[in-house]
Amino acid sequence: MTTNGDAAGLLRSVRDRIVRLEEEKKAIAEDIKGIYAEAKGLGLDTKAVRQVVKRTMETQTDAAKRRETEALTELYLASLGMLDGTPLGDAARERALPPAPAADPDRDSDDDGGAGASPEPAAAVPPAPTRGGVTAQP
Repeated sequence: MTTNGDAAGLLRSVRDRIVRLEEEKKAIAEDIKGIYAEAKGLGLDTKAVRQVVKRTMETQTDAAKRRETEALTELYLASLGMLDGTPLGDAARERALPPAPAADPDRDSDDDGGAGASPEPAAAVPPAPTRGGVTAQP
């Protein structure tokens, strides 16, 4: 059983350890701030450096959540036609569309609509934006 003196001593010990760690944390935060200032002085974009550090330190769960959010964002932008004509938009479109069927050698390959030609269903591709990411309405 602890007495009041023992309890006060334990409380002081816990408090002192926390205060010491908080002071160390403050000193470390100042060191990190200095490193970012140095990076900026070297011409590095500190926002990009922060993202690199963040990704380096993220857990597998955090990385999975980030990839899921990025995929949804990509899907939403593509469905709004806001990625057309960009490498990211082209990649999103390729991922969203089903693979093209393999060429059939028995099929009529000329464009005259001959006997071997059959109409192919149109791909579900969002229309291209006309100006500023806004799609023209028919």
